[in-house]
Amino acid sequence: VVFFTVNTAADGGNGTTVALQINAEIASLVRSNPSHFEEVDWNALVHANPGWLQSDGIHPNATGDQEIADWDSIALSVCP
Repeated sequence: VVFFTVNTAADGGNGTTVALQINAEIASLVRSNPSHFEEVDWNALVHANPGWLQSDGIHPNATGDQEIADWDSIALSVCP
C-alpha cells in the first residue's frame, strides 16, 4: 500500500493541524509495517515544488497530477 502525505497548506494556517495529524498517522503506519506500506512525502515534495499546485496552493495542477502518478509508480516499484 502506498500512502501519500497531505499538503499541510490544507490546514490553512489557522491553528488547524489535521494535515499534520494525518501525516503523523501515515508515518506511524509505515514504520509499523514497512514490508507492506510505502510512504511518499507529498507534503515535502509540493513545498519544494509549488509549481505542481493550483493557485490555491493545495490541490495539484496537471503537472502535480503527473508527479503523483510518477511517485506512485516509483513507490510501487519498491514494494515487496
